[in-house]
Amino acid sequence: MAAHGARPAGRRAALLHLVPDRRGLPAIGVALLVLGAVTAGVGYVRHRATRRAIRAGQLPRDGWGPAAVTVGVLVLAVLLIAAAVL
Repeated sequence: MAAHGARPAGRRAALLHLVPDRRGLPAIGVALLVLGAVTAGVGYVRHRATRRAIRAGQLPRDGWGPAAVTVGVLVLAVLLIAAAVL
């Protein structure tokens, strides 16, 4: 049982393991916020296009959003791995 006011060990253990000096944590946070905002924007654009297609009696076209989000996550993962190695 953790002492009163102590943080559980597992909360930030992964990030602290990858970036033990904590200098990179703000950059990681900003990158995650930007990726989340881009994901929300892509989802909104996709939603609007899908609604238009359904109202026109057509199927929506394949979107590029999932590929863009996947690339963003992979880039962030590579940067985290590079930060851990260097």
